[in-house]
Amino acid sequence: MNILIDITDSILFILMLLSVLYLLVFAIASLRKRKFVYPSTEKRLQFLILFPAYKEDRVIVESVESFLNQDYPKSDFDIVVISDQLKEETNQQLIQLPVTVIEANYQNSTKAKALNLAINSIKGTLLHIAHKHTQ
Repeated sequence: MNILIDITDSILFILMLLSVLYLLVFAIASLRKRKFVYPSTEKRLQFLILFPAYKEDRVIVESVESFLNQDYPKSDFDIVVISDQLKEETNQQLIQLPVTVIEANYQNSTKAKALNLAINSIKGTLLHIAHKHTQ
């Protein structure tokens, strides 16, 4: 009876050992840092980033500043902040940044309303960007 228990114990130990070793191999392999080298390109896409901000006074300035620190040419993206019931101090901080601030004051605010307001107020800019890409 002890031999049967020892054999079963050994088999289970080997099975557990194989699964742990399998995970160990991939854990060790993941420690090697790979540098991603992106190919250079002649064509740079232009982006319009919309930040709908409803009472987001605590985080919106940091979020916009974080986005401005992206490793992408600043001439190839525009940022629009839809200020929906933000404090005046927050709006003043946003105006100091290189972004467009659109103020929205709705009774029943939604992100859809804020985004529609922004899109309707910058349609000329969007058409200019779309025309620029087709040339």
